[in-house]
Amino acid sequence: MESVSYGSDNPDCIKVDAALSPTTARSSSKRWKTLVLIATGTALCIGSALATYQGWNSVAATLASAPNGMFLESQYTSEVKPDVTLLTTGQEIMLRVRGKNNLCGDDGGGWTPATSKFTNKPCNPSSPNQIFKYIPSTKQFASVYKTGLCIDDGGSTAAAGSKAQLNKCDSNSQNQCKYVLWTCDNNNPNQHFEVMSRAAMAAEKKQKAGTTMYDLMVSGQEIMFRVRGKDNLCVDDGGSFNAATTKFVDMPCNPNSVNQVFKYNIKTGGLESVNKPGLCIDDGGALSAATTMSRLWYCDINNQNQWFDMDESTLMLKNPVKDNLCLDDGGATRAGATKFVMGSCDNNKSKPALRGALSGSDAGGEEEDWTHPVRYALVRPRGDVSCACPNQVFKYNIRTLEFENVNKPGLCIDDGGSLSAAGSTARLGYCDANNQNQWYVLDESTLMLRNPMKDNLCFDDGGGATAGASKFVMRSCDNNSPNQHFEILSRPAMLEEKKKSLGTTAYDVLTSGQEIMLRIRGKSNLCVDDGGGWSAGATNFVGQLCDPDSPNQIFKYNLQTREFENVNKPGLCIDDGGSWKAGGSQAHLWYCDPNNQNQWLVLDEDTLMLHNPMKPNLCLDDGGGTFPGGTNFVLSNCGDDSPNQHFEILLRTDFVEARRKKRIDAGIDDDINLLNSGQKLMLRVRGNNNLCVDDGGGRSNGATKFVDRTCNPSSPNQVFTYDAKTHQFKSVNKPGLCMDDGGSLGSGSVQAQLWECDPNNRNQWFVLDEENMMLRNLV
Repeated sequence: MESVSYGSDNPDCIKVDAALSPTTARSSSKRWKTLVLIATGTALCIGSALATYQGWNSVAATLASAPNGMFLESQYTSEVKPDVTLLTTGQEIMLRVRGKNNLCGDDGGGWTPATSKFTNKPCNPSSPNQIFKYIPSTKQFASVYKTGLCIDDGGSTAAAGSKAQLNKCDSNSQNQCKYVLWTCDNNNPNQHFEVMSRAAMAAEKKQKAGTTMYDLMVSGQEIMFRVRGKDNLCVDDGGSFNAATTKFVDMPCNPNSVNQVFKYNIKTGGLESVNKPGLCIDDGGALSAATTMSRLWYCDINNQNQWFDMDESTLMLKNPVKDNLCLDDGGATRAGATKFVMGSCDNNKSKPALRGALSGSDAGGEEEDWTHPVRYALVRPRGDVSCACPNQVFKYNIRTLEFENVNKPGLCIDDGGSLSAAGSTARLGYCDANNQNQWYVLDESTLMLRNPMKDNLCFDDGGGATAGASKFVMRSCDNNSPNQHFEILSRPAMLEEKKKSLGTTAYDVLTSGQEIMLRIRGKSNLCVDDGGGWSAGATNFVGQLCDPDSPNQIFKYNLQTREFENVNKPGLCIDDGGSWKAGGSQAHLWYCDPNNQNQWLVLDEDTLMLHNPMKPNLCLDDGGGTFPGGTNFVLSNCGDDSPNQHFEILLRTDFVEARRKKRIDAGIDDDINLLNSGQKLMLRVRGNNNLCVDDGGGRSNGATKFVDRTCNPSSPNQVFTYDAKTHQFKSVNKPGLCMDDGGSLGSGSVQAQLWECDPNNRNQWFVLDEENMMLRNLV
């Protein structure tokens, strides 16, 4: 068989089955005249977008081979020869209209039966609308990518009675083996079709035109759509992970954005979000221009609102079943200003349709370098000072669009609920993925945070220039406003920046987890003291001389719960007493409870004031006393000028070290480390000519009283060990017996003695004052 195209060597306009027959073709006669498939030549306006992919490395090479990213039929003359024998081999083929400048039969773009009509378009071996396989046994042309659909003449038995379409493949349907739409006429230039090898056409296109935007789109790679001529703006789904909750907008192209990366499914014609599986671009359902806005919706091959076909010559995205409607960005030239709609297709439209150039996430060459998102970050107003407080550290959930407080799990930034500018102030609210007041997306080019559900509203700090001077609200987005730009900074980076500029601060000490003391600034070495009680509510807080050995003054701060727990009295925390008004109750120890708001205290690092975050404008106050025991701690109205509300956060170890240095400077050579080492030791009375503490010789409870005797390391009555945890002196030679003060609360009324060791016996608690080397009872 030598015929290579319909009409070229077949003057009788041979049908497909005749072309495959071993018999010789009949001559021209009325009897053999039939109807053949016609390409009407109708030029459809296809509305346009540029496919861009994530991978900058190949950009330069790609653009060099296809400067505009478009493939035009006029770019080259095809040298591929037609071959009608391909019909019998089951290969993928294309049907090219002879003599029409590289135009091929195209099914119109529909993905379900009878949804679009055939037309002629520039031959494109990448288009799923132009690739077929011939089934000789049933005499059908089956679409390669649209499974189960075959070329169908529409059903009419009269010339031009119906238009060809795709329909369900049915071997019994005469519409699919009689390809007749017009009376056969060998002189009609519309009726001659060349059978072309898809593989050969694709190889030629790649050689002569390179990889085009369309090739990229249908390749299955991750792609982005950049709007041509609009300063690096890309198609953005608005931010939501749920169907139909946000609308499509133009946003600065960002290959890290979960809202801008898609994959084209060549089997369904849908554009699916890569980061939101199962959600596809949906035009909203309108059948006329600009009546609905584009959105994400559940991917569905039968949903015609999700069908998009790209015209490679214009780079416009058209819905193939909606007459002359193309995807349109609404016309704005800045981020987020308009919503995407389906507009009337117009290749000469003054506001450019969706067009662009290749771009992606792996920056290289002269392309912009994109920064990967930071998981844990601080949101800081641009130009503000360093900050690292527990109230300022957040974690962004890219799926729910929420900023959750790291130190307050379950609480998220909430704009207060207003839909108008400055209608409500921002606050913390219970995290709720369905609460639209907690949805924020970042415009990376402007560093503005906007709520995607509230038209043109952005996060605004209220305009204050000093700490605490203003409240956060949502205001009309304004790139020129100094109150709406926020730098996203990692917490570790902020801490490092702060350490370099400020060194170790009071807040660093407080949150270190070490044992600390609270010294009242400017009050002659007075520290916060719990009053001595060992049970909840037993005593109220007072100011006492700072003593690192006192069990009443040593605390640890829990950053997560905001509580000060007494180190020596586990389970007991500072509690403000419960009042919600100034001076209404005194501070005391109470059972630690992270849900008890009376125990919540946070430090203002700039003022060294301790605030209760749940009680507005109330701070810890020492009551005004200036001598030991003369103060009563309460919550009072916060006042930076008050001398009673500023607390220095000091490490217990710093107190101990300062005291040690003072002792050395005074010529005292006692080894305090020996006392706490657990080794055997003797207690020598300073200045009394080698006299040591002696238990008197008894071996049972209270048998003898302590006396001074000449120091003798061999004496069983003078050698002890010290238990730093229980604060007891234990006799080495009389196991189970400890130094006991006799039990009196008055001065000089009873003598010290040996008594059965009991860590709960307060008469056996002794601590050494390193400053003056005196032993005293803790309580």
